Amino acid sequence: MRHRKKTKKLGRTASHRKALLSNLAAELFEHKRIVTTLAKAKALRPFAERLITKAKKGYIRERDGLLPENHKVDLVARRYVARFIRRKAVVQELFESIAPVVVDRPGGYTRIVKLSRRRGDGARMAVIELVDWSAPQDGQIYLRRQTTVTEETEFEVVGAEPEETAEVETEAAQQEGEEAPQEESQQAAASETGAEATEAAVAESGATEESMQETEASEQPQASVPAEESASAEPSPSGESEASEPSESDAKDKEG
Repeated sequence: MRHRKKTKKLGRTASHRKALLSNLAAELFEHKRIVTTLAKAKALRPFAERLITKAKKGYIRERDGLLPENHKVDLVARRYVARFIRRKAVVQELFESIAPVVVDRPGGYTRIVKLSRRRGDGARMAVIELVDWSAPQDGQIYLRRQTTVTEETEFEVVGAEPEETAEVETEAAQQEGEEAPQEESQQAAASETGAEATEAAVAESGATEESMQETEASEQPQASVPAEESASAEPSPSGESEASEPSESDAKDKEG
């Protein structure tokens, strides 16, 4: 009978279970927050907290100078943790970074937050994280409320003091006041550039019309002069025939 045996087997053998918990604890100490199944998170929590307590006690002995002579670190505590965490960098992170932060915390170093079920097998998921490395705004919930049909929204802080809400409102008003002059200046600059562009276009169109008129005026006399010269230079065939062939009446007058 399994009296006083609270260990979750997780469907694995003893060796496989120990390796799984060691790997999860190493990832937790390195990244301070991991996502896994709810059953694994519940099994990992006491395992990781025991190691953190061991590291905290070793750090206190190192800080207070309770070690044997010529010893700067607590080798007993580090070797105990190294039995389960096989990565030297993670052991060093636990003793030098995590232990000094949690030295004044009497247990409860981790937190489990439940997530939705995993797609595929429907397993319950959870986040296990170190409490001292959680988000700084823990405890405040921001609700997004749509005030009008447009995209303008407002924020309300639930569970915060009136002073904090007033500060949030004043900051939003200041941001709006700063954005309004910027938008006006941008619109004015855009209108000025548009006016300059239209003036330039009108000036270009006037110049092109004047150049076209000048070219037309210069081409018209050149076309008329050759026509007049050709008309004066080439006599009509009827005139040539009249001048070359004298009439019969003139010939009779000469003979008489």
